[in-house]
Amino acid sequence: MKKIRVGVIGTGERGGEFIRNHFADSREFELVSVVEPSEEWLAKAFPNGMGGVRRERDWRKMLKSEDLELAAIMTPDHLHEEMATAAFRAGKHVFCEKPLALTPGGCLKVIRAAEKARRKLIIGFVLRYSPLFVKMKALVDRGAIGKVAAAWVLHSVSRGSDWYFHDWHGVSKYTNSLLLQKGSHDFDIINWVVGAKPTRVAAFAARQYFGGKMPNKLVCPECAIRRTCPEFDAGPRMQCAFRKEIDVHDNHVVIVDYENGVKASYNECHFTPDDNRELTFIGSTGKLYLNWARQCIRVQERWNRGPIKEYRVVARGGHGGGDRGLLQDLVKSIRSGGDPVAGPESGYLSILLAEGAARSIREGRMIDLSKSLK
Repeated sequence: MKKIRVGVIGTGERGGEFIRNHFADSREFELVSVVEPSEEWLAKAFPNGMGGVRRERDWRKMLKSEDLELAAIMTPDHLHEEMATAAFRAGKHVFCEKPLALTPGGCLKVIRAAEKARRKLIIGFVLRYSPLFVKMKALVDRGAIGKVAAAWVLHSVSRGSDWYFHDWHGVSKYTNSLLLQKGSHDFDIINWVVGAKPTRVAAFAARQYFGGKMPNKLVCPECAIRRTCPEFDAGPRMQCAFRKEIDVHDNHVVIVDYENGVKASYNECHFTPDDNRELTFIGSTGKLYLNWARQCIRVQERWNRGPIKEYRVVARGGHGGGDRGLLQDLVKSIRSGGDPVAGPESGYLSILLAEGAARSIREGRMIDLSKSLK
């Protein structure tokens, strides 16, 4: 069967991972071209050389290539909207890392471009494809805890500085907020399991550890306190985690109301000692608890009607097997014409909720999302 010819925009941490592990030597994909300004990131993406892969300097030029079918967009968040829209206008299918845009309006712009082009859009919500989360969804759907009434999600981020405060992630003009950049994964899972659209959101947040008064151009290897700083990082992300320009929050609390009556709460903190996602869903007949670090699910019935059931799902590969599952769904969608599991609506609802929560924090009020529901 003919391979899907793909071009990758951005060969940094995520783009390089997909090139090395999925695109470079694949039965399904043929890597045609890449766009990457950094020689260092390019070398990491292609440790054995680029072979016949073209390197383009301009992503717009790459999208004009007639031999390209799929554009994989792996750039910083604020670039997604423009690039994805242009890719659809050029007649390409699009795989875009989340979030699809920084605002709900920007997301709708991309979705309309996809519909007009009649091309597939799949978003990097890899958790939907991880076997552990797939098992959780199946248990809920088959009634293991009855009718879902509540969701409690706790996201502990131990490496907050490494992933989110040593580079562009810590500046809101590039991310909107970490509730969008980081939390959109979790909001998408809540939306998916609850099976309804969010109608109201209220949130509180603070910057309680990161940011500060250090120079914006300061990098860890050049810092006078590098030997004692708890957030020292030798790379590849090395900007000071206590620099002045950091304006995103590092501690968040969010509450959500859904159209089917489900109530949800979400906590995201970026300076915890552990790194984990813990999801609890309460239903009319029981409780389901997922622990990402332990790769396990526990289901408990009310009134002690039976023993606590435990399910362990261990999967190999990025994001607990989610990366591979996402790409399999992408191939299926392009070839069969079906809709992907992580398609346009999932992208829109996650952004609507995350941006609404960020706006609630800024404006100090509850945000009504119902008028923005499609």
